[in-house]
Amino acid sequence: EVGWAVVDPAGAETFTPTTPEPINAPESLQQLYLTVLAEANGTSLTTGDVYIDGQLVGYTGSSFPVAEGTHRVFVNDFWEQGNTGNRYCFKYYTHDSTTYYPNPATWLIDEDMTVTAHFEKKGCPGDVNGDGIVDIVDIVICGLRIGIYRGLPEWTSIADLNCDGIIDTVDVVIVALNFGREY
Repeated sequence: EVGWAVVDPAGAETFTPTTPEPINAPESLQQLYLTVLAEANGTSLTTGDVYIDGQLVGYTGSSFPVAEGTHRVFVNDFWEQGNTGNRYCFKYYTHDSTTYYPNPATWLIDEDMTVTAHFEKKGCPGDVNGDGIVDIVDIVICGLRIGIYRGLPEWTSIADLNCDGIIDTVDVVIVALNFGREY
């Protein structure tokens, strides 16, 4: 069953089944699937947000229906589950064994296609924007998103430091506890 598991601000988890619709799919074009995998040091990752043509479509490790044509793919950096303070930072995409692609990448999809996003695991608790310093910018990024949960347009996984599906005061506290640290 396909759908979204969403945690609402009151803490109740809901599951909304959906049938994925092809993205930008005129009826004259063939529906294809784009699979976006992710890995860090040989370990598969399934919690990175995947955006296709600016729309949040799901997590890495999934296949997404797309229309034949050109599509822009973006994968967010994200935090390791379990409140470890480890962040997975995007390095590059691969589609074949010899070429590295940046993030976001624009792909011409004329057949089912698989791309892999490669990440580097870094210990940097509280560094929301990934600049190597935990400062007021990190607090502002989290603070302005308090109450935002996965599925809302304002969602960004980089501000959900404890990976519970909602940006809340717990995330701001994690930043505050690490304020001033440099990585």
